[in-house]
Amino acid sequence: MVRRLKVFLVVMLTLLIGLECLIRANEATFAALADKFLLREELIKQASDETEIMILGTSRLLDAVDQRVFAEAFEVRTGQQSKCFNTSIAGVNVEILHRFAQRVSEKEGVKMVLIEASTPSLTKQPVNLDGQIVEFTAKPGPNENRFADRLEEGLRGWIHDRLALVRQRKALRPKTLVKFLVPATSDVIDPNLWDRKGVGRSIALALTRGISEVKDDFLIPTVVEGRGETFEGNEESEEAIASFMIRLTRLLQEAGKEVIWVAPPVGEQAVPNEHYSRRIATYEAVVNELETVLLNYTARGLGEEYLRDQTHLNFEGRNQFSVVLARDVSEVSQLREIRGDKE
Repeated sequence: MVRRLKVFLVVMLTLLIGLECLIRANEATFAALADKFLLREELIKQASDETEIMILGTSRLLDAVDQRVFAEAFEVRTGQQSKCFNTSIAGVNVEILHRFAQRVSEKEGVKMVLIEASTPSLTKQPVNLDGQIVEFTAKPGPNENRFADRLEEGLRGWIHDRLALVRQRKALRPKTLVKFLVPATSDVIDPNLWDRKGVGRSIALALTRGISEVKDDFLIPTVVEGRGETFEGNEESEEAIASFMIRLTRLLQEAGKEVIWVAPPVGEQAVPNEHYSRRIATYEAVVNELETVLLNYTARGLGEEYLRDQTHLNFEGRNQFSVVLARDVSEVSQLREIRGDKE
């Protein structure tokens, strides 16, 4: 009995030492697995050189655009085979969006970037997994400075500094470890499948259903374009949001990318939060400052049959909007090419 216990302890200790060495040698990878934003950055950096279109946004564009459907619909419209990567992910705010844009700007093969314009994507406040802004709450008062608490905190910090196994413990969860396969298969399997709700159903529907046919008059956006010297501006515009949008657009344009902003569709109840005078004035000020375009789909609410909730699309809505977005982006892109030729 004692011998078996010793063998068991030796085996367990050997496994733990082996795991510690493995994590130490690949700590950056394990850190990325435990942090969805770091993993997303890694996927952007590792994206195929054939990727020409990237999409940046929150869970709204994650649920709104299927990159495979978009790419196929875009090819039908333009005759050009363009690989697309939808980098959108839940919880993104302006700081994370800027980090992603910086990574995209470093990808020489990327020609076009579509960026989400919405309240969550344009705020500095944290955003939850449902794409809603998290309100700041008052922090609890300080605890008593007891010796036991100081000792516990000190031991925890000592162990954390010396064991990679403890530092990257979140990456060892079964659901997180599965993500080891995501970077290796991202060129074959859409990595967004694992981040959307209802993974199994989405995969089954994607395998059994083709691209939806969309009527030409379905979900026509308001196209916001610059008016040049005739534009007098609007004092109602939201300066902080406008400043961020301009900074992000310039970052990508200076890297030679075509930038198109997209305000994704929402349900009728969410329209007042996305389509109001100050926000419209902000969009107009931004596109007039730069050579860019904004496709605004928020003027009218989508029907319940296309929605998972008031700000996210379901499978049918995603399939339909991916085709719609490809239609409108191709038209904008072709029109800008014609204007460029004339100039």
